[in-house]
Amino acid sequence: MGKSIYISDELYEFLNKKYGGDSMDTTIKKLLHLETFQGKIVNKQIRRERLAPLEKYFWPILNAINLPRKEMQKQVEDYLLASGHFDQYPDELIKLKNTQERWKSRFTSALHSLKEQGVIEPSNSGARNWQGGNYRISDSGRTLINDPTNPWVSMHGSDEDWDITAT
Repeated sequence: MGKSIYISDELYEFLNKKYGGDSMDTTIKKLLHLETFQGKIVNKQIRRERLAPLEKYFWPILNAINLPRKEMQKQVEDYLLASGHFDQYPDELIKLKNTQERWKSRFTSALHSLKEQGVIEPSNSGARNWQGGNYRISDSGRTLINDPTNPWVSMHGSDEDWDITAT
């Protein structure tokens, strides 16, 4: 059973005008960025500092670049699990409204960022991202990866443990 809360008439009128047609329950959830997911109230938004920087995804993606997208994502997941990534950033395991774990959405964002920066490029022009797709490291991406002053290299060490340059 729902609980009663008391708010001022002014606040009630303001909320009713701004979110007309929505229940007060729905209005409060919108204002607090909450949603109901699998019978529980969850926060839709996570503070940025609780999420890994997208750059943390770059090196594992580049290491798996020769695999089809679905297999690449699985290899990145295995790396993130083995490296303790989710111990450091547990909010990335929270499921989004579409029931997908947040890290998968961040993986896609990182992949898109690498494409936008010109580090990787599609190796087959016909496939769309949701169809899988294959990627390769671009010439400018290869130059960037081989640069010892590159922040990714300092974040992940040298490519001795990675087979990136062989792609």
